[in-house]
Amino acid sequence: MNMFNINNETLNNLTNKVIETKLKIKSDIFNYRNTLVEGMIKELGFHNVTAKGSPVESYVRYNDEFKYTHVVELCHKKNGKHILQSYAKEVLARDDNGVSIGNCGVGLTYTELMAFTLKMKLLGLES
Repeated sequence: MNMFNINNETLNNLTNKVIETKLKIKSDIFNYRNTLVEGMIKELGFHNVTAKGSPVESYVRYNDEFKYTHVVELCHKKNGKHILQSYAKEVLARDDNGVSIGNCGVGLTYTELMAFTLKMKLLGLES
């Protein structure tokens, strides 16, 4: 016997309303955290240049002192072992014979690494 005299339709409507509210709160929390992390990344001088619909989140900043573009990419991999790549766009590493073997890696400071790690966590790119 229903103690509150609520029919199934009313109960379903209330349940749906609770679910919608929880999803909205979760979305609001995500947006707040994302805004904070994006602000941290922007303070470090990086700009988000991600193409719409791209599985790779890309950030760049230009280094005036050494004249190169620092690129950081947060990459999704199907096997779940997602990666963060940091490299100089214009600088190519070369082997002993002078043959180009790819872009030169650029190290990240602790603060940069933490900001990008937080962003990966927000994107669900935890390994």
